[in-house]
Amino acid sequence: MKMFKDAIVLFLITVVAACALGAVYEITKGPIEESKVKAKTDAYEKVFGDIPNLKEVGEDRVEVSANMIAHYERLDGSKINEMSDVVDSDGSYLGTIMSITNSNGYGGDITIAMGVGADGTLKGIEFLEIKETAGLGMKAKEEDFLSQFRNIKTESFSLLKAKIEGETEMDAVSSATITSKAVNRAVNAGLLAAEVQRALLGVAD
Repeated sequence: MKMFKDAIVLFLITVVAACALGAVYEITKGPIEESKVKAKTDAYEKVFGDIPNLKEVGEDRVEVSANMIAHYERLDGSKINEMSDVVDSDGSYLGTIMSITNSNGYGGDITIAMGVGADGTLKGIEFLEIKETAGLGMKAKEEDFLSQFRNIKTESFSLLKAKIEGETEMDAVSSATITSKAVNRAVNAGLLAAEVQRALLGVAD
């Protein structure tokens, strides 16, 4: 009988705990989502500057860029999460803002926001998600690393000493080669995606 009573008590405790967790989730879900949206909005402003209007790119156009990214092994693990055209009040194209994830970080997914102007200039990148090792890979969030991706016009970046023609060599995070490689792939995937979008829109660099 005692064992039966203990089982009932344990069951009731489990039910109460589950209900409590569910209630906490519902209460915090809204603020968490709002926080994520604000973080993304802030990141977009940092990587592009003044944004008059954003126009979400259609799935058909995104798919063209995604197929191009998948074609290159050196961009392995990179995926477009979302992409928007930046347009002025007259609807003129000013550039592209996007969220790109590379799954090959040391701590898993690394997601960046990046902005590319209508002339192909990389305006900047910011991290939306990064879970690398403290003191090593997380140094990627520091200004010394981020600044090399700001206001530079290049076809792609390279971590290699023997660069491919048209590439710009980037400084890797010290003792964090895996992190640096994942960021390199994400940025290069974004540059390729933006180039494809300009071509689809008939915009010359």
